[in-house]
Amino acid sequence: MGHKCFISFKTEDENYKTEIQKWSDNNKVDMIDKSLNEPIDSEDEDYIMRKIR
Repeated sequence: MGHKCFISFKTEDENYKTEIQKWSDNNKVDMIDKSLNEPIDSEDEDYIMRKIR
């Protein structure tokens, strides 16, 4: 069984995120991608955490 790893990124690192997603698409990395792929338009912390989960 492999290890689980959480990867977070900032908006300015979007190119790195896209590259990692390509690795998964090409079967180079076995991963479960739960990316939101679009920003959450809110300042409400509870709402943001619900969307992330």
